[in-house]
Amino acid sequence: MRFLLASSDLPPRRGGVARYHTAVVQALGEDGAVHHVRFDHPASFGAGHRHWLRLLWELPAALRRHRASTLIIGEILPIGTVAWVLRTVLGTPYVVVCHGLDLRNALRVPRRRWLACRILRRAQLVIANSAHTEATARLLGADPSRLHVIPPPIGITPALTQPAQTPDVRRAHHLEHSRMVLSVGRLVARKGFDTLIQAMTIVQRTHPRATLVVVGDGPERQALEALARTERVSIRFLGALDDAETAAWYAACDVFALLPRELTDGDVEGFGIVYLEAGAFGKPVIGTRSGGVPEAVIGGETGVLIPPDDPAAAAGAITLLLRDREIAERFGHAGAQRAATEFSRERFNERLHRALVHPSRPFSFSHEKEKGTKPRIAVVVPVWNDRGSLRRCLTALAGQTFSDIEVVVIDDGSTPPVELRVKSDEVRVRLIRQEHAGAPAARNRGARETESELIMFCDADIELIPNALERMVRTLDAHPEASYAYSAFRFGWKLFRSFPFDAGLLRRMPHIHTTALTRRAHFPGFDESLTRFQDWDLWLTMLERGHVGIHIPEVLFTIRNTRGTMSRWVPSFMHRLPWRSRRVREYDAAAEIVQRKHQLPGRLTG
Repeated sequence: MRFLLASSDLPPRRGGVARYHTAVVQALGEDGAVHHVRFDHPASFGAGHRHWLRLLWELPAALRRHRASTLIIGEILPIGTVAWVLRTVLGTPYVVVCHGLDLRNALRVPRRRWLACRILRRAQLVIANSAHTEATARLLGADPSRLHVIPPPIGITPALTQPAQTPDVRRAHHLEHSRMVLSVGRLVARKGFDTLIQAMTIVQRTHPRATLVVVGDGPERQALEALARTERVSIRFLGALDDAETAAWYAACDVFALLPRELTDGDVEGFGIVYLEAGAFGKPVIGTRSGGVPEAVIGGETGVLIPPDDPAAAAGAITLLLRDREIAERFGHAGAQRAATEFSRERFNERLHRALVHPSRPFSFSHEKEKGTKPRIAVVVPVWNDRGSLRRCLTALAGQTFSDIEVVVIDDGSTPPVELRVKSDEVRVRLIRQEHAGAPAARNRGARETESELIMFCDADIELIPNALERMVRTLDAHPEASYAYSAFRFGWKLFRSFPFDAGLLRRMPHIHTTALTRRAHFPGFDESLTRFQDWDLWLTMLERGHVGIHIPEVLFTIRNTRGTMSRWVPSFMHRLPWRSRRVREYDAAAEIVQRKHQLPGRLTG
């Protein structure tokens, strides 16, 4: 199979999108599987229908000329419109690559949204650069089974620089004795350089030798230079540099910071490869909880995440990393390790080839270990009479960025029995049937049938975000004292926040969901006599044995509120009504059973 990449955003244009497309071309071009088309006047495509209608004959001609059978579309609009027409008329298959802003722009205008929905639905494959972008693609109607999250590879690495260059760049700008904060990006409003300059005003009160160095150019440069003069900040605007020059500054800096925000028109940071490039040089990073940034920066592990538009929070994070070298070095080491293992060119190529070879495989649980070896994670999925949710659950598991997993589906006496349409020689997913015995028994059965180091119990009505398992694994690896990692989640529209682990809080109220990642050696099993609060009982039992959890302050999964599933929720307001409904009475009675079992005083909080 040969591919033709059609995009208006390719070098010599700068930016993350052009870099991503170049990586696609290089990954498949090395195998002789890709030929790409470059448009001479990319700006003209938005100027009117006559500019993109000509693609209706240009693209088929290019496909024939390059003997390609499948289009890869770099921009959903307007090039995707042509691909959709060609698919409808000629049957030409196409792949859409999404970066974030392209989809956000489509959402804003009804006509564009209508087109984008149809383009995504007819695509053979949709590639998203981040889980954030993937969620937007789902919102526009993309088939989850054809969605693949493939983050960009790191383009600027330590291999591009020499140790001698580090003192050279400092000396050239008279920064030999400065504590350097580096920021790299296009100078546009979305990047938040104004917030960073305001933060440096605060930082320099306690660190007078701190200097901000900005690599990049753009329409906001004059305004930012004026702001820096007003704030009297020590700053160097270097303009756009080539990769080798940028690498030298990555190597020379003490801290990397970029503080993106989401604009009112939907412009948002789709991912943030610059954080990973800085991490590759062993530098601690500071980012914001905006768009796809939290996927590039793991707060508390590779760097610090703060709210957007908060100069005081940014100043606090910068000051912390300048003052505490131990924390800075720990974050830098973790960032370098993550960059090398998860965002290398080889890893990108592997993910891309896998997606293009198997564009629609809802249950393709790929793994890197040989057959017969134990996977690191076993995911146990109990199901009872809920086939629709099960398919969505397995699709979400198949799309995980951490792939060394085994999935065991326990059919707890469904009528008729659950069937999985999956080839057992292609995937690590097993179906085990048993007589109806309830969720605790189904989960225990799954635990007995697996031997992995880590285990997760994921009911069929739960959908994990693509990097949920990776996030949990890395948290446990970074915290060997913790026996399980848990997160915030959504139950339909309702947000359930997670709290830092607190034994007293756990004894007062159930707030940790069953869908946590647990070390098997510390898992005691579920109490099969309980009809409710099996998760609360599990965590209390582990607490009594000296095992504690570690919280992740992010939403890593959603519970789809459907009938016939194993998840239940009683809203808190029902407990405050003057009368006690049957559901509330059952809830309170079940809580009292757990409280008596663990000798907990008082009434249930919450």
